[in-house]
Amino acid sequence: MRSGVGKAFAALLLLGADAQLPPVRVFEIERHPALPQASFSQPHPWDALSYKVQLQVLPREKQIRGRVDILVRNRTAEPQSRLRFDLLDLSVDSVLANSVPADFERPPRFVEVLLPTSVDPGETTRVTIAYHGTPVNDGFGGFFFSPRVAYTIGEGIHTNPPSMTRAWIPSFDRPDDKALFELT
Repeated sequence: MRSGVGKAFAALLLLGADAQLPPVRVFEIERHPALPQASFSQPHPWDALSYKVQLQVLPREKQIRGRVDILVRNRTAEPQSRLRFDLLDLSVDSVLANSVPADFERPPRFVEVLLPTSVDPGETTRVTIAYHGTPVNDGFGGFFFSPRVAYTIGEGIHTNPPSMTRAWIPSFDRPDDKALFELT
């Protein structure tokens, strides 16, 4: 007697290409061969300690609205007044640093936050970013909408670094930076 999973797998094999989901939009800049390869030989000046994410998924529009509260620590020996978070193809609505409005720039693939006051070595600051838009993927990793469900796969196979959190959350999307994560 076959299990439900076995029957589903057998049906998938029988259906072949007909069972595949329609193609999804791929974020081309992530796959562009001329982009410099990511380097983790230099330590990142900031350490993300925690992410608190409030996320609203809008499946009909194939969009998300989010707000992330990120606690970071300055790990350098110098005061720091800028942060650079990874973020692909989503619009940033506002940025706060310790509840104070902060200026920001939005170069491709990043959100650069200009802190109202410098953060001394070893000290922490809290950055809150409100954002929205249509999240992207690399064909394997990232954020996806299908007819019945929205989901994320955290590892991309066409990107460097392979992490894909930046497709749906402003973050230090580096495999070597671990932090607590809360999603509501």
